Amino acid sequence: MKNFKKLFGLMLALSLVLLIPGCSEIEPGEDPDNPIITGGPYTITVENGTIEGVADEAGKYPHNTAIRLVAENRIATNELFASWTLEGEVVSRSTPYSLRALRDGHYIANYIVDPDAPILIDPLEGSAIFVQDTDGTDDGVERLIETMFENGLFFYKTQRYPSGLIAVDDVVLLKHNCQWPQRGGTNTDLIRSVIQAILDHPDGFEGEIIVADNGHRQWSTGPYGGGSLDWAQGNAKDTSQSVLKVIDGFKEEGYKVTGNLWDVFTRDLVEEFDEGNMTDGFVRDNASDGNSWRVSYAKFTTEYGTRISFKNGIFDEVSQTYDKERFKVINMPVLKFHNSAHVTGAIKNYFGTHSQQRADNHGALGSVARQMIVMGLPILHIMDMIYIGTHSGGPTIPYANATEINKVAFSNDPIALDYWAAKYVLMPAYTPIDAANAARTNPDGNTNFGNNLRRNRDVFNDAEIPYTTNESEFRVFENGIEK
Repeated sequence: MKNFKKLFGLMLALSLVLLIPGCSEIEPGEDPDNPIITGGPYTITVENGTIEGVADEAGKYPHNTAIRLVAENRIATNELFASWTLEGEVVSRSTPYSLRALRDGHYIANYIVDPDAPILIDPLEGSAIFVQDTDGTDDGVERLIETMFENGLFFYKTQRYPSGLIAVDDVVLLKHNCQWPQRGGTNTDLIRSVIQAILDHPDGFEGEIIVADNGHRQWSTGPYGGGSLDWAQGNAKDTSQSVLKVIDGFKEEGYKVTGNLWDVFTRDLVEEFDEGNMTDGFVRDNASDGNSWRVSYAKFTTEYGTRISFKNGIFDEVSQTYDKERFKVINMPVLKFHNSAHVTGAIKNYFGTHSQQRADNHGALGSVARQMIVMGLPILHIMDMIYIGTHSGGPTIPYANATEINKVAFSNDPIALDYWAAKYVLMPAYTPIDAANAARTNPDGNTNFGNNLRRNRDVFNDAEIPYTTNESEFRVFENGIEK
């Protein structure tokens, strides 16, 4: 992810194409066909597509800069763009400048790049799932972010991309799964890569990252009878790598990254910060259907002194107000069979945002959708499918009962993501091992998983949130290619 700043703006470093000297040149403005660029400081409009150059770390285009051809917002084959070259230098990112475009060493035209022009790519509309082959230790997360960008879902919020997800001063909470050791929790290599991606914000990240979950003080053997941020048997290539070790590694480099285990205070019922209560605990919200469900949520203070209400955002003691806009949540489940819910995915993982001791919603169909709606929707769902749970004893995943898939998916729709992941990843992998239990992971079936998925979808839809289980209504990109 350290190279992403150079790639930001639909750029990909390619092998250099040497210029042939002696090409003729037209000064900017002399050619009536010279366009004013509408794609930002890195994009040059050419015929039926665009060519894109790679700026160096200083924001300049050196001579012999390699570029690529993009037609209709899709990257063409290498053969189509390998011979294109840009020559020029960005003097200032705030004023227009010109570049020379050459093909096979022959001059084509000058192009004026206007840094204040609107972007070419429209923000993504509708639901999409972005899937990448990765083991969490490579550049898979970077490639996912690039594919998202190319299709209008911008990971970074900047002046040029105001619809982006993460701004430089945000407080970002990664809601992972900490309840189980071995392969039962979110892969810590993936967590590390996502943290690094946030820190690599092209404008320089100045906010705070929190890794948090609630193991509810039950079922597993963590220090509080539930979850842990420091399992001795972790889910990573190096199985000794716990969430806490990942966090400590970033802290040693001076980054504001912290962990928060909600098991510690899951039984503590407290009031909100603006009511004068500064104690960590869970707030029981008034939102309820009067019968089967009730929202509860964590409020806590990080080790950096940031006061967080999971519902209301960042609390300012001076103004006694909350900043919800700068508080972002990324939901990071691990895909696995669950012996009662049948599938743990994006929806099931969000049970870790409430206190089961104070407001147990497990038996209420559609309760997670209600929890998300009241709390505020996560900005992104990241499905860990590096090792998946193909084990009848799920939600535990012992090392011996995990299936290595080496995939990760990003999505803006938790319903579509759960549907797709269960149908096309979990069920096919589990069927040869245990066909009876695998059938229970069918999202179209009359199963606990299928019924609850559809009920949550309906609750979202009733709130005019168009999450979907209809495959014709969501797009899927695998390794950069739309299916």
